[in-house]
Amino acid sequence: MGKHIVVATDFSSAGAAALDWGALVALAQDAPLELVHVVQPIPPAGDELATPADLGARLLEAARERLEELAAPRREAGVVVRCQALPGRPWSVVLEAAERLDADLIVVGTRSHPAATRFPIGSTAARLLQKAARPVLAVHPEDGAPARLPRRVLLPTDATGDVQEAAARAIALFLLPPGEASLLLFHAWAQVPDLILSERMGDSFFAAYREERLENAHRALEEAAAALRSRGFEVESLVREGRPAEQIVDLAAERGIGLVAMCTRGSEGLDRLLWGSVAHQVVQHAPCPVLTVPTA
Repeated sequence: MGKHIVVATDFSSAGAAALDWGALVALAQDAPLELVHVVQPIPPAGDELATPADLGARLLEAARERLEELAAPRREAGVVVRCQALPGRPWSVVLEAAERLDADLIVVGTRSHPAATRFPIGSTAARLLQKAARPVLAVHPEDGAPARLPRRVLLPTDATGDVQEAAARAIALFLLPPGEASLLLFHAWAQVPDLILSERMGDSFFAAYREERLENAHRALEEAAAALRSRGFEVESLVREGRPAEQIVDLAAERGIGLVAMCTRGSEGLDRLLWGSVAHQVVQHAPCPVLTVPTA
């Protein structure tokens, strides 16, 4: 039996989608699934309202009953499920559970919608993406109940080395089979921060600089693609110009991608901060689940 899969649920439609995906991965991996719901502390009521002394205990018991209801059909399908309803801050409790179990994967739902730019990513999902030291799969309600594990995977990268780690985790977690899985390695170059070079150094310098940047990106992706092709995977590498998050989301929709897998800590300084922001935007708007893989 494999390591644990931790699924966080708040009993919403996003939580239901997270359970669907977590159960599918757990079944494929023959891994036990830890289904976690967190009851947040209840603020004291005013003088005019009396809060029952055992309200917290009642809420936890009701949550446990609901978790058992959700777990029942998963157990019938062959998944080993353990249910936990715990008090505290959701993201902190989920991280503690993942660390305690040495989980391979945390699965969380996010209430955001690919086309709904006015809604932010859920706070629990955002915190997990920021704090987790292990892979996090963010699932939208629209991702639904999958019939099987994804076979078309988009691997975005902002640097030359991080795409290999994301690919390795996606291949291992989702049991991507050589000869069947299709991997798309992708780099989007945002010109905007570099346009100052054009103003200071002139158009001809910037044109040469742009060509060099794009060539270097193509070369780095092809090196990574060659290593994956040698293992029998169908791999395409692609470089585009534009805002990374928008390009990633658009490409996922264009190609019918089933999973986006990207590293979140592969850069340093400002690049690391910007790429972290890109990951959050992709999670919010992608038309499929997004696997984020933390790296040192």
